[in-house]
Amino acid sequence: MIIVVLFTLLLLAGILAATLRLGLGSRQNTADQAATLRAQYAAESKVNLARSTLRDIQTMLAPTGTNAAGAIVPYMKLPPVGTVPVLSVIEAYARRFCGKEAVSDPWTDTSEFATPRNESDTQPYPGAKQCLVDKNSSLTAQKYAILADAVTPTAYNVLPASERPKPGQPLTDWWNKRLDNVDLGDAKYLVKPLRVVKLGNNSNVRYRFYLGVTSLSAKSSSGNGTRVLASKRTSKGDWWFEVTIPNPFNYNLFIDQWLSADGGFFNDVIDGDMFVNEKVRFLFGFNTVNFKGDVFSAGCTSFPTSEEAKSGADCAKSAGIYQPLNTLVAPPPNSDITAINNYLNTKMTNAGTQFAPGKKGTFTSQYIPLPTNASLQREDATESGIMLGSEERNVELMAGDESGNPLSSYNSNNSSWNEPSPTYQYIRVRNPGGQITNEYRYGPDGMLYVKTNNGNGKKGTWSSMGKTFNGVIYGGEQPAKPITVSGPDRIGNSQTADVSKMPPALASFAKINVTGASGLRLDSDLTMSNTPCDNQNSQKGCPKTGNDKPGNILGLYAPTGDIVMTNNTKNEATYHAAIMASQGTFNVEDYDSRPMQGHRHVIGSVVEKRYGLNGVARLDGTFVSGYGDDFSYDARLKEGILPPSSPLVVVGQFSDNSISGKKLDDVAWQQVGTGDY
Repeated sequence: MIIVVLFTLLLLAGILAATLRLGLGSRQNTADQAATLRAQYAAESKVNLARSTLRDIQTMLAPTGTNAAGAIVPYMKLPPVGTVPVLSVIEAYARRFCGKEAVSDPWTDTSEFATPRNESDTQPYPGAKQCLVDKNSSLTAQKYAILADAVTPTAYNVLPASERPKPGQPLTDWWNKRLDNVDLGDAKYLVKPLRVVKLGNNSNVRYRFYLGVTSLSAKSSSGNGTRVLASKRTSKGDWWFEVTIPNPFNYNLFIDQWLSADGGFFNDVIDGDMFVNEKVRFLFGFNTVNFKGDVFSAGCTSFPTSEEAKSGADCAKSAGIYQPLNTLVAPPPNSDITAINNYLNTKMTNAGTQFAPGKKGTFTSQYIPLPTNASLQREDATESGIMLGSEERNVELMAGDESGNPLSSYNSNNSSWNEPSPTYQYIRVRNPGGQITNEYRYGPDGMLYVKTNNGNGKKGTWSSMGKTFNGVIYGGEQPAKPITVSGPDRIGNSQTADVSKMPPALASFAKINVTGASGLRLDSDLTMSNTPCDNQNSQKGCPKTGNDKPGNILGLYAPTGDIVMTNNTKNEATYHAAIMASQGTFNVEDYDSRPMQGHRHVIGSVVEKRYGLNGVARLDGTFVSGYGDDFSYDARLKEGILPPSSPLVVVGQFSDNSISGKKLDDVAWQQVGTGDY
């Protein structure tokens, strides 16, 4: 009996001891779990701190942002080198960024950009090239030189004062310390250049700089708990910014200053992107304007001087539209950029404005100054172009046969004129009395000939001038009077928009720029033998590719004065041209007293200092005189197919991929071992 009792007591003691050990272990596991959770939370907090720093960097690398007063200002700006922007300077930035400054040709082909990437990045660039950061790259402290030079002082105010560059601190040094192996204590990250992509060609090159987070990690310990989190870059985290020398001909319609006296839109069709340095104006509180491209507005309220603009100065600006003509519609105070654009887009569409699917207005764009002189065009005309004499005021352009007759047969299946062999480009120059003072022609080889007196009192001998024509015609400087430009007469006095009744001013091989130092007057249609496709590719044979793609191009440039459609222009006047009145307007003579003449049709681009008056509408919206506008973009202008001696803008312009929804801090992270920190 005693033995049984002792055995029972020993058994109970064992059970009690086991129970005590189990309870203690449970309490120990609970404590460890709590410590681990605290470490996990702390590590995640440190990851978020690093991501917050990356978001600040992304904000600084945006083209525009807000200052302390809430005004929209540039965050990135690249002033010119000297008086003309030098693409080689941007090229040098690109080579440093990808670590191949010493490589003779670091660019390799990429097909990635041959087709649209997404709805916000649609322009195809079949000849794109890239400079990759790879094992052959030699990244130096100068890799971020473009950030040091381009990020404006205002952008640094995004950061807390303690994190901004110290007075006198080299900015390349600051950017390297901000991006390269940054240690925040128990969190660290590395942002590296990934590549530079070169898009476009000739004077329309765009350099796109890519960077991304290649590593981000954080650790934390609490008691016996330790957590290490490591992140890696995702495709959604590749951030790019882009710099280019802005080409005003990138837009179907570009208006610098838009005053109330210049009227506004009502029933216009703008088939391509549009840019306004001031604010878009509508005639009434209702309209039927049809924007088939995006609308960009800088919202300028005052402008820098021409000299200030050359050094990269910005305009003072505030976002808004005028609807109707003199009523400012502005977003609520303190709205962010997204809210500003959403508010004004809604106001426009509620009034009847139509946007093509995927197109919209952006009212916080960068200011783009226009060129103010024609020194480049004058120089090129003197070198191997045509300099008009003081009494040579009229230029007639015509594609014609060997006898000087205009083309007469149009192929509607491929939207082009049938050119006989040989076909020449004729340039007839007249004095104010209408007499021919000089007559030139050239063929596909570009060799320029002039019609001269053969010594027997008879004109008719074509003599070589011994030079290849560069396409530039310049005049109207002394005396300061506009040059009149005309093409062939219409067939059968047509009064419709049928281009087959408008013999071409330019042959299929002709590339011409007519610059009137004191303005231009247009007496007729100016069409091309190989008709350019409109922005919708609506003509037969469009889009034209390969050998069918038009090579002819016409530029009409007035550095001062207006480009005026005279009273001689027909109904449905038509122009295939890149038109720029950089200090004037593209307007219609007697717009308020001539009969209603349909629309003025442009396939190309119209760039003007002020919105040119073109017609009059009653309060009920009925047009009573002049022309409406029917502008369609010639996409070749974005591909670098520009008129010879095309006018240049003198400052760099930035853009980024914020509209794509990508974020520099978009990383994927996971738990790793302590040895991986």
